[in-house]
Amino acid sequence: MWICSLNCDYGMYQSFQPEVKALKEFVEARNPALSADLHAASEYILFPALHPVALVDEQWYTHVCKRYADTASHYSQGVYNLEVMADKALNMYIMAGTWTYYAVCFRQCRNIMLELSLQKIPTEAALSDYWDYNYHSLLQYMEQVLFGIRGTVIDSITGAPLQAEVFVENVDTVGSAVCSVLPHCDYYRPIIAGNYTVTFSAPDYLHKTIKQISVENNKATVLDVELCPIPTNAGFHKDYMAQLSITTGNGYVKIIGNTFDNISPRVSVFDVHGRLVAGKSIQCT
Repeated sequence: MWICSLNCDYGMYQSFQPEVKALKEFVEARNPALSADLHAASEYILFPALHPVALVDEQWYTHVCKRYADTASHYSQGVYNLEVMADKALNMYIMAGTWTYYAVCFRQCRNIMLELSLQKIPTEAALSDYWDYNYHSLLQYMEQVLFGIRGTVIDSITGAPLQAEVFVENVDTVGSAVCSVLPHCDYYRPIIAGNYTVTFSAPDYLHKTIKQISVENNKATVLDVELCPIPTNAGFHKDYMAQLSITTGNGYVKIIGNTFDNISPRVSVFDVHGRLVAGKSIQCT
């Protein structure tokens, strides 16, 4: 589907057809994490791999598309074989103005294009065969949204849900990171198997970096995160506190910040209920 054929500049569209406007409003109200377009006229699965936002997930796209094609081939007993292709081979669907471009680059929604029939309009008698070939693959693809890294982000003191950015270090680029979504504060980051460092950040909160997050293909790594509000009455200026970085690991917490002239800060550790657990004055160097 085309979002707009005219007046488009990197997603800043000036006008919409009624059906496109309805789709755009539907997406903005629900923030889907995964989508697919179903078409006919060829038999292949196309995934975006031209734009930097899409390129960061090329390995994941290759994995899920191949799994889709292999499953469809299995249930058709080998008579239905979809070819997996990267968008860079055709340069069609990630261009400005397309639904895939809008979904991937501006809504952080992973999207693939499914061309499921050589006939533009398959016969009615053929539809049941195409359904039998594809429905297992469609269910598997939908399930992928639950795999990778997922969880919730909340306020460590109040438990209130937070809208926070979830940035995978050395993988994500500007525009590719997902966010936790209100009101349920859940996030979903499909990603290829590996070990990752992920930083969670939200306005007026200390960001948190978690290292060595292990991910397996077709499995979920659930990571629920609590972010600490930046204290406004704790002796540090709020701008200084915003420069602190908190990294957790196996049995340790590391706090890194810039030096503060003429200040001898005191680090206090509170539990999730706001009770003081430990405190220590430190000398900045």
